[in-house]
Amino acid sequence: LTVGKTYQLWLTRGETRIGVGTFVVDENGQGALLFSSEEPIDEFTWARITDEPENGSPQPTGPIVVIGKLST
Repeated sequence: LTVGKTYQLWLTRGETRIGVGTFVVDENGQGALLFSSEEPIDEFTWARITDEPENGSPQPTGPIVVIGKLST
């Protein structure tokens, strides 16, 4: 990922998107995010990371830069 940008993690199912936190990356483009969700993680289908404003966003506004299918 690109240094100097803010990224936001979204858990999704269907059209529902829940933002669970933002993070930045180090000089190697690596970052980590510890998050909690009010709903069990197995209730979601996908995890997506988008490029967002510094304080995050209530809905995704930037491009999806990482996507992963959640399996149970």
